[in-house]
Order: sequence, then C-alpha cells, then structure tokens
Amino acid sequence: MLFTPDSRLMVAVASQIRAVADLAAGVSHEVANALSAIAGWAQVARERPDKAPPEEALALIEKSAQVARDATQDLLRMVRH
Repeated sequence: MLFTPDSRLMVAVASQIRAVADLAAGVSHEVANALSAIAGWAQVARERPDKAPPEEALALIEKSAQVARDATQDLLRMVRH
C-alpha cells in the first residue's frame, strides 16, 4: 500500500487524537476516583462519626482533593507544552 503525504498526515493526526483521548480518559478516571472518595468520606463523617473521626475524614478528603488537583494540573502542563 502506498501512502501519500495526505494519508500520512491523517494517520499522524489520528494517532495524536488517540493519545489525547487516552490522556483525557486517564485524567477523568483519576478525578472521578478522587471525587468518589471525597463524597464517600464526607458521608461517613456525617452519618457515622464513630467510624471516621472528623480529623481523619477531613485528612482523607483533603488528600483526595489534592489528587484531583494534581491530575488536572498535569493535564494542563501537558497541553501547554
């Protein structure tokens, strides 16, 4: 099969689109996991303080929020460079 310059460009663009989609999926997964943890620990702290003392629940919520923030910052860094 002979590739023309246009077909090579299309293959390159398709590859870049796949890479961006993979990156977006990874970031989405990280953020979704962090948000699930935040929501879960907030619910446990509210409904069952004996299972998660407020300080422990807040520390885990803060850590999960940092994971989400880091994932989005990594995405921004990659997009800008």
